[in-house]
Amino acid sequence: MIKQEGASNVLFVWNPHDRTYPNFKWNSPELYYPGSEYVDWVGLTCYNDGTSYPYGIWRNFNDMYRPVYNDYLLKYPRKPFMITEFSCNEAGGDKTAWIKECLSSLKNYPNIRIAVWFDKIEGKWLYRIDSQPSSKEAFKQGIKDPYYLRNAITR
Repeated sequence: MIKQEGASNVLFVWNPHDRTYPNFKWNSPELYYPGSEYVDWVGLTCYNDGTSYPYGIWRNFNDMYRPVYNDYLLKYPRKPFMITEFSCNEAGGDKTAWIKECLSSLKNYPNIRIAVWFDKIEGKWLYRIDSQPSSKEAFKQGIKDPYYLRNAITR
């Protein structure tokens, strides 16, 4: 449809969440994959929701991303990845430590080329990067790493 309309500057990002609701085999993300001829980037979306709600659990960055990253490398080996949405809640753990783990770990996921922090409050989920001064500072310090500054767009 996009090409039929004459657009030549559009990229398609296929972006399932790491958890499916309802969690049944028929609802597996790869069943929704439209095909390599349509997908330019593969998105990875995981959230550390913490324990703000009774069903919530604290999840470390690598516990969330390593399984889906490895799975997608096997299933979509020729596609670049982007974290299209990720964030960490306050309740249930140490958000500042989580951010530090995240930014020190991303170097170990070379196929992830872009990451987008979801900076919002959603009910009891405090996803804002500046929800506490130490979280904001951890993020600021973490992205000063030369790994994140290479090939940076500065304008």
